[in-house]
Amino acid sequence: YKDNAPRLVIQKSSRTGITEWAKCRMFWRAWNGYNGIYVLPDQPLRNRFVSGNIDPTIRNVRLYRNGTLSYRKDVDAKSLKTIFGATWAFVGAVKKKTMFEFNSDTNIIDEFDLCDPEVVTYSNDRLKASSDPHKYILGNPTFNGMGIASEFQSTDAKQYHLKCDHCNEWQQLDWYVNFVDQISPNKFRLRDTRFADYNPLIGDAKQGAGDASPVCRKCGGLMNRLACGEWVA
Repeated sequence: YKDNAPRLVIQKSSRTGITEWAKCRMFWRAWNGYNGIYVLPDQPLRNRFVSGNIDPTIRNVRLYRNGTLSYRKDVDAKSLKTIFGATWAFVGAVKKKTMFEFNSDTNIIDEFDLCDPEVVTYSNDRLKASSDPHKYILGNPTFNGMGIASEFQSTDAKQYHLKCDHCNEWQQLDWYVNFVDQISPNKFRLRDTRFADYNPLIGDAKQGAGDASPVCRKCGGLMNRLACGEWVA
C-alpha cells in the first residue's frame, strides 16, 4: 500500500487480498484526478467483478458513494464510472476496440495470464498521453518465463521477509522450509510441534494450539506469519 512506483507487478495466489489492494489503488488514483482502465480477462468476468465487488464497495462506503456517478444504463454502469470526477472504464480483454477512444492515466491488468496479450498491448497505448502514467499488473503465474512471471522478472522482484523473534534471522517464508517436513513421497508433517501428531480428520492438535505457525529455518522457533515484515529486492 505504501509503494507508489509507477509500475508494479504482483504475482499472487488466490484469496490474498490483492484485488482489494487494486480497488484501493483505483479509488486513490481517481481521488487525485486520474482516469483509468481496469482490465479483466473477459466481459462476463468484468460484469461479475463490477456487480459483485466494485458496486457493493461504492454503496457501502459513504466517501465512495458520494464521489461516484454511474451512467443510467446497466451496461454503462458496468463499463464506465465517474469516480471523484475521474473517468474509469472496466473492460474485458477480448477485443482491441475496447481499448480505443479512451486516454488513461492508470491501467490495472487483473488476472494477467488469462488476458489476451494482444489486447493488453493495446492498453499500453492508452497511457501515452498521460503526464503521470501508472500501470499495475496482477495475477497468478502459470509458467516460468511467460506471462506475469516474465513481467515480474523485469522488476526488482521484491519478496516479503519476516524476522524471527528468537534469533533475529530475516527470511522469506517457504511452505517446504518453514511449514512442513516431507516424511515420505506423499506424506508431509507440520513443523510446528504442537501439531506433530495432527490428524485433520479428527483435529487432535494440542489444547489451545490454534493455527499452525511457521518455524524459523535457522533456530526452529515459532514465528508469527502475520507480523510486520519488509519487502526485500
